[in-house]
Amino acid sequence: GVMIFQVVITLGISWLLHLDSGGKESFEVFPSALTGLVTAAIMSALWQTKLKIWIDDNGLRLRMPPFHLFSQRTIRWSEIESATIRKVSPFGEFGGWGIRWNLGKKMGYVWNGKQGIELKLTSGKSVVVTIMDLQGARQALEGRTMVIDKM
Repeated sequence: GVMIFQVVITLGISWLLHLDSGGKESFEVFPSALTGLVTAAIMSALWQTKLKIWIDDNGLRLRMPPFHLFSQRTIRWSEIESATIRKVSPFGEFGGWGIRWNLGKKMGYVWNGKQGIELKLTSGKSVVVTIMDLQGARQALEGRTMVIDKM
C-alpha cells in the first residue's frame, strides 16, 4: 500500500512538472517510478523497524532490523559495570532515534519510549537502550548487576 502510494505520488509530481513546463521538460516514467520505489522501500523498512531486547544469562542482547539483518549485539555481564534505569531524551542526548552516537563515550539504541537503561561498561563507555517493558527489565536485571533506579 505505502509503496504503491509513493510511486503514484512521484509519478504524479513528475507529470505535473512536465505539464507545467509546457512539455519542454521530458517526462521519464522509469526514473520517476524507480525513485518512488526506492524511497518507498526505504520508508517501509524504517516503518517496520523494531528494537528487540533480550536479557538472559549471557547478558543483554539487542537486535534492530533492518540495521541488524543477520546479527545482533550482545553485551555480556562481564562487560557491564552497572545499569541505571532512567528517562531518555532521544533528541536531547542523541539528536534523534535509531542507533546513535553522541560526542562523548555514549551510544544509544533509541527507538520507542522515553524510558530506558544506561549500561556503564567496564571499558568506560555507556550504552543507552530504550525499553517499553520497564518492570520486566527491572526483574531481569535484578541480581545480575548493580542497578540504580532513577524512575
